[in-house]
Amino acid sequence: MKKKILFIGIPLLALGLVGAPRALKAESYEEKYQDEKAKEEKLDAKRDRKRDRNEEKREVRRDAQDEKVSAREAEIDSKRDSKDAKRDAKREKELEKQAYRDATHPLSEARQAKRDNKIEREAIRDERIDATRDYRDAKRDAKQDKELARQASKDAKIESKRDAKDAKIQAKRDKEDAVNSKFEEALEARKAKRDEIFAEHGQ
Repeated sequence: MKKKILFIGIPLLALGLVGAPRALKAESYEEKYQDEKAKEEKLDAKRDRKRDRNEEKREVRRDAQDEKVSAREAEIDSKRDSKDAKRDAKREKELEKQAYRDATHPLSEARQAKRDNKIEREAIRDERIDATRDYRDAKRDAKQDKELARQASKDAKIESKRDAKDAKIQAKRDKEDAVNSKFEEALEARKAKRDEIFAEHGQ
């Protein structure tokens, strides 16, 4: 019988020893509230760092994309300028030949008409080239505008989600702060009541 009592006592003692640290760790409401506030500050800083990293990565990607678009635009302009310069040089050379021929061998009306028709065809060709370039520029600009609109829409969604999350967090904290304010008021009221009773008893 003594052995049974001994065996029963050991688990109870063990339970008592295990429960002791919990009792030591018990915190008052004010301590828990202050700990929660310190935790909130750390979480806010962590959340801000994460958002800053994400924004930085997004801006790096967009800057790289903008640089790629800019390089492409510069390449297109360079090629166009080169083609225009070659075409103008060729036409200038042709005009010099025509001027020399005019000075040495005057043209007949038929050859002059043929020359005028050639100049008119060149003008029409230039118009087609300009129209094609304008179309391609407009198409490229529309694509870029669409990309910018997509980026703006994504930014707006991110901001909206952040605002909703921040509002939810703030609402929870406001509720906790309201509870703490009521606690402070109740604590002050209880202290005042205690002091009043003690004063009545001359303490």
